Amino acid sequence: MPQKFTVCNEEALSSVSNYLKSEIESTGRTIVLLNGNLGAGKTTLVKNYLNENYGVTDVDSPTFSLVNDYKINGKSIHHFDLYRLIDIVEIEDIGFWDYVDSENICFIEWPDKIADILPEDQVIKVDIDLSLNQCREFSIHY
Repeated sequence: MPQKFTVCNEEALSSVSNYLKSEIESTGRTIVLLNGNLGAGKTTLVKNYLNENYGVTDVDSPTFSLVNDYKINGKSIHHFDLYRLIDIVEIEDIGFWDYVDSENICFIEWPDKIADILPEDQVIKVDIDLSLNQCREFSIHY
């Protein structure tokens, strides 16, 4: 059963970030797939997650680099943006499977080209929809 959140401002996004952190810790799932249209709030969620849970404030979208790494307490959190990904070979060239197999947390924006080849038992899916009143509807499920 999906967990749903309605978020109308960035402060309220903390409830989604805190829930995600607890799910990652309790389930051991480390791959977070972020689905939503352009401007839905995928990068904003990652920024909030890193700031709320680890105090990281310098978070950018990895649109052109494909991946940004954040070192936290001896571990890494990887943030992928696959919007510009042309084919799977491109992501393999940056060592994608090493990131995924590292057991570090991986946030993946625009995962549709690779979602079917990821280990399902490691995945948390986050669907983000923009509602008519400019709030965001978050649905978190496995």
